[in-house]
Amino acid sequence: MFGMPIFTELGQKYHTWLNAAMNFALANRFATFLLIKHILQQHLPCEVTMINDRMHAGLFTQKTSMEDHYFMSRGVQPIPAYDLHSPHNITVHAGHRETIAALVSGTQTDRWTTHGSGEYTLEDYRYEQHFDPQTVERYMRQAKNAYYNTVPVFNELLPLTFNTLRAISSLEAAGICQQAAILSPLINIQGRLLL
Repeated sequence: MFGMPIFTELGQKYHTWLNAAMNFALANRFATFLLIKHILQQHLPCEVTMINDRMHAGLFTQKTSMEDHYFMSRGVQPIPAYDLHSPHNITVHAGHRETIAALVSGTQTDRWTTHGSGEYTLEDYRYEQHFDPQTVERYMRQAKNAYYNTVPVFNELLPLTFNTLRAISSLEAAGICQQAAILSPLINIQGRLLL
């Protein structure tokens, strides 16, 4: 962990370059979304809409009436308080490349949570004991039918799915969020945008 005075020349350069990198990533991600939207709507009877595009890493400015506050995050995201009149106020709790993910909504107050579940798994633990055979088969079929622009790895599917489900359950038990829907893997694009 390190810090630097943000109002020094070096701090301002750091802030400027980090914002440029964040803006490039946002534009790149939006271009990917538009490409996928076009392909899906061209080949399937569907309409694709972006719910939101929350950042879970970067340097952010929070303005108050008196001053600006800068904060940096990696792997965490806001979950706004539930609002019946704001249908876009929903957050993705990410899984991993081959696993399920979840849409979650906030509870009574604004909270922060992880972007997804950890990759730490126990080598000797029997994760299959938590799933019936039909569920295992369904998760594997969904993962294998998804599109990847990288090479998928299926041997960690059960441990990482277990971590995702346990994380969501823990967040619900703590009153941080409520599960709205489980998302199956469909398209996973990592790395540079291929246009």
